Amino acid sequence: MKEQKHITITVIILHGHPKGMLIKSLESVFKSTHKSLKIAVIDNGSKDESLGLIQKNFSSVQILSSSKNLGIASGRNLGLSRLLDTETDYFFLMDSDIILHEECLEELLKVMTSDSRIGITAPVIFKEDGRFLSLGGRYIKFMSQPFLLGYGKKNSKKRINFFKKETDYVTGAISLIRKDVFKKAGIFDSRFDPYGFEDIDWSIRVKKAGYNILIAGKAFATHKGEFSFFNQTPEKLYETTKKRFFLARKHLPNLLFFLVFLPFFFLRGVLLTTIIYLFKGKLNLIRATAKGMAHGLGKF
Repeated sequence: MKEQKHITITVIILHGHPKGMLIKSLESVFKSTHKSLKIAVIDNGSKDESLGLIQKNFSSVQILSSSKNLGIASGRNLGLSRLLDTETDYFFLMDSDIILHEECLEELLKVMTSDSRIGITAPVIFKEDGRFLSLGGRYIKFMSQPFLLGYGKKNSKKRINFFKKETDYVTGAISLIRKDVFKKAGIFDSRFDPYGFEDIDWSIRVKKAGYNILIAGKAFATHKGEFSFFNQTPEKLYETTKKRFFLARKHLPNLLFFLVFLPFFFLRGVLLTTIIYLFKGKLNLIRATAKGMAHGLGKF
C-alpha cells in the first residue's frame, strides 16, 4: 500500500455560473496539506473571466471546456470521460463554489484508506454563516425519500465527534471517490440534467455496486452558494420536482411508486407547499410544481 503522501488524487472542479468563485476554490485546493494532486477544471459553459486567470496564474491546471452548459451530470461526465483512464488513485469531485479547509483531502484519505469497501468519502460541509450544510444524507428506500442531514444546524463538536460514519448519499458538490467505483457503478445519469437528484441517484448505484459511503468527521469544506427550498425560482422548482419523480420511478417498483411515493409526495410536496406559496402569493411556484409533476410522469 502506498504511503498516504504518495497517493495521487485527480481533482475535477465543475465550473458553471457562480462567477468569481473559481479562483478562490482553486486557491483552497493548492493550499491543501495533501500535495500529490492533478487538477482539472470543467468549464461548463461559463461566461466569466476565470479561465483566463487560470491560464495565467495556474498553468498546471488542465481546462476541459464546453461551449454551452451541459448540466451537472453531463458536465461531470465530460471530465470523467477524459480522465478516467489516466494514472491516478482517486478522483475528487467538487463545484467551483466550494472552499476546502487545508486538511480536508488529507482527512478524507485517512477514512478512505481505512477500508477497501469504502467507495466514497465526503467532508462535513458548512454554510457561509458557519452552520452545517450537510452531514450526509438519509434515503428511505420504500418511499424514495431523501433527507439532507444537519442542514441549518449550529456547529457543535458534539455533532461531529466522530472519525467516520456511514451515510446513504452525499451531495455531488464535493466527494472523494475510489477510481474503481466508476467502472462498477458507472458515471452520472445525464437524464437528470440540467440538475436535480443526480447525486442521489449515483449514490444509490454506488451502494448497489457493493461500496460503502462515509462522511469523514474531521474533513471540512465551506459551500459559498446556498440552495433554499423556500426561496426557489419557478425554473428550479420545476426541475427539482420533475427529477424527484425520475428518481422514484428509476429506483422504486411500480407498486411502491403508486401506493407510497405518490401519496406521500402529494401530501408533503403539493398540499403543504401549496399552502405556503398561496400564503406568500407565489402562484408561479404552484404552477411550476404542477408542471414538474406532469413532466415527471412523462417519458424518462
